[in-house]
Amino acid sequence: MTNPTGTAVTNYQAEQRSLVESLRHEKFQAQIRASLPPSVSLDRFTAVTVAAINQNPDLLSAERQSFYNSVVKCAHEGLLPDGQDSVLNVYNTNVGDKNNPRWIRKVQYQRMVGGLLKQFTKAGIDAYAESVYENDGFDYWNDENGQHVIHKPTKLGQTRGDRIGSYAVAKLPSGRVIVQVMDMDDLTRVRAASKSPDKGPWKTWPERMEQKSALHRLRKRVAVIDEQAAKELGKIDEEFEEEPELPPEQPRQAIPAPTDKRPSSLQSVVDQHGGGSNEPATIEPPMDGGDPGPQEGDII
Repeated sequence: MTNPTGTAVTNYQAEQRSLVESLRHEKFQAQIRASLPPSVSLDRFTAVTVAAINQNPDLLSAERQSFYNSVVKCAHEGLLPDGQDSVLNVYNTNVGDKNNPRWIRKVQYQRMVGGLLKQFTKAGIDAYAESVYENDGFDYWNDENGQHVIHKPTKLGQTRGDRIGSYAVAKLPSGRVIVQVMDMDDLTRVRAASKSPDKGPWKTWPERMEQKSALHRLRKRVAVIDEQAAKELGKIDEEFEEEPELPPEQPRQAIPAPTDKRPSSLQSVVDQHGGGSNEPATIEPPMDGGDPGPQEGDII
């Protein structure tokens, strides 16, 4: 009699190898290489994407074409899907209409704090975002000289307490400083307005999502003040506020992950693959007869 747990693990590993094989397919690698900027190596991008596949079993059961499109979009912007620059999420998406809904699981690429900060840099703006804790020293104010902020985190080794808010700061080419502060009431409302407040990045990286919320509000203010920056920052779409809607009581049919320990962070993979090694993390070489990868003309 076959052990169900063993069968689930075998199916998981087969789907995992299939998706990684698709990612490393010669034609798809060529598309990724053509999309990446010179500053990001194909080897490093591929290794980090494999690590993202390992950490998110939902990617295995999502529509494959949406995975290809999200990966290419991520590469085009020169961001790594490492949870710092960006993340690959899976949402149930209605590809039908209200009268005849047809829900499928699709992959969506989303910028995270690192990706947004890189967008500010492209616009010629120095920016950063931080979280504030109850034992930190924090103050901000406005006067005739503009906006100001002072943040003094607790000393190393001391307890910082609970998070009480986040803020983002931008220094324009003119020298003007813009500060956006959000307390936990603001952040709770933003999270509640999300269509997946208890899953995805809000569950996995709440602190980063709070910083991202402050950056989004900051971006909108900067775009109004600086017309030149608005052209670059306008390229940031509204995927953060407009996540795909999940249908009520829609069952999630993800392939069960094996019970062995998964990597706890992508950072070790990012550090390890600085552009040299071409070996995927914890993935065996693809087997013959797997997914043939995206076909020519698939990526739009």
